[in-house]
Amino acid sequence: MIPRLLLAAAWFVHAVAPVRPLAGPLATNIAGIRSLQHHVLTNHPAVRASGILTAQEPGGNWYLQDQATGIRLAPPTNTPAPALAPGTRVEVEGVATLDPRGIVIQATRIEPGDIGPLPAPQATHIDFISQSVHHGRRVRVEGIVISTSGIGHPPGHPPEMVIVL
Repeated sequence: MIPRLLLAAAWFVHAVAPVRPLAGPLATNIAGIRSLQHHVLTNHPAVRASGILTAQEPGGNWYLQDQATGIRLAPPTNTPAPALAPGTRVEVEGVATLDPRGIVIQATRIEPGDIGPLPAPQATHIDFISQSVHHGRRVRVEGIVISTSGIGHPPGHPPEMVIVL
């Protein structure tokens, strides 16, 4: 009788014990952040990533790309963001969250590094664009352009465009 009571008590304590926050970031690269499940993202886990800024949206968010994939990056809201330009290599700390367009890193710290060339765009098929296969990455597609909106670019870099298909 005693072993059953101990087992039941141990299960009850485990089931109601609060979850302790992790000491470090839950994910440390863009692919890891993008693989986080919805229920994890609703808790805004701490994350860290590095990569190259490829483009800035009109609202101020950036696209950050590493060797494997890309993600949107929202600048810090509590401190002024450093001066950034496409091609800047950055180290980012923040929290991962969801918005209507997908996963975004809400930065708490952005450490800029050197400015270099933008990653080469990856050739892809138009069908993969609508499926978000290359979300956050520079890609090259062929198709009929319906409308466009320009994005700024630093001296020495070609103009970038966001294309609405």
